[in-house]
Amino acid sequence: MGPRIFIAIAVLAAAGGAPAHAQSQDQVIAFLDKDNDGKVNLNEYLTYQVTKMKQADADGDGVLSLAEFKTTVNGPAKANASRTFDTFNTEDDRKNLTQR
Repeated sequence: MGPRIFIAIAVLAAAGGAPAHAQSQDQVIAFLDKDNDGKVNLNEYLTYQVTKMKQADADGDGVLSLAEFKTTVNGPAKANASRTFDTFNTEDDRKNLTQR
């Protein structure tokens, strides 16, 4: 599985929609591929992520706490939410995810 497909599946898994494992790779790419070139570029990926982050940011402070992040994952991914949060979290305080 190529990196762009893995990223796309990970994005949909965190999206709160239908479970990514129930989607074909082609469906995931088609969902994110807004310019219909058959690929998910960085802009398409980040545009989707910013939208999802804003939806998950319950207190509107521009960052996701672990509790807010956990609301973005479903199914088996929820069990690994803390580990995933720590992986994505590169901020100094290690308590929040930002859009930087």
